[in-house]
Order: sequence, then C-alpha cells, then structure tokens
Amino acid sequence: MEVESLQSKQLIAGSAAALTVVWWPIDRPKPYPKNARKWSKSAIEKVAASIRAFGWVQPIVCDREDVIVIGHLRLAAAHFLGLTEVPVHVASDLSPAQIKALRIADNRTGTTAGRAKAVADGL
Repeated sequence: MEVESLQSKQLIAGSAAALTVVWWPIDRPKPYPKNARKWSKSAIEKVAASIRAFGWVQPIVCDREDVIVIGHLRLAAAHFLGLTEVPVHVASDLSPAQIKALRIADNRTGTTAGRAKAVADGL
C-alpha cells in the first residue's frame, strides 16, 4: 500500500512539474473549428468577473498547432475584458488522439457532473 501511494505521488508530482504556462498575445490561440459549445453573454460575463476577481487560475490549453483544446470560454472572457495576453499551457506531449480524448472529456465533465443547489443557483 505504501509503495502504491508513493508511486501515485511521484506520478502527480511528475505531471505537475511538466505543466508550463506561458503568456501569449490574445489572438494567438486558435479556436477549435469543430467546437460544439456556444455561450451566452451572461456566461462570458460570469467568467470575466471570475478572472477579474481571482486572476487567471486556469490557463487555456492548446495543442502544438496553437488550437484551443480547453478554454474557449476563458478566451471569450479575456476578449470581453479587453485583455491583450492570456496564459496558455501547450499540451505538446499529447498525441492527436489524446488531444481529441481530452477535448471530449473536458466537454462532457460539465454536462455529467452533479451540482449542489447553491452552485446551480449561481453562488
């Protein structure tokens, strides 16, 4: 059991160490052309308010071609705020198949996750 725990910590630590965030001009990340999600002005304003209040706590994730994998809404919020740069993590170690799987997984987590009433009510 102790060995499994140590291996898990090493895997997590290795992954965290590989996470590099860089600042790009706001027009460099390219929207994924097949992105199925669209957002209301209200959704963009809420994310913009979060960025304004807490700063960037999650970068936009792009592939090696500068195409957004995760973060289209964050990019829209940055535009709404009039920002000129955005934080980006380039998932350069992932294959095209892994990028596709990550994109799908990220889009599905928001639709399948349960939400507490307080969160659903906009807390």
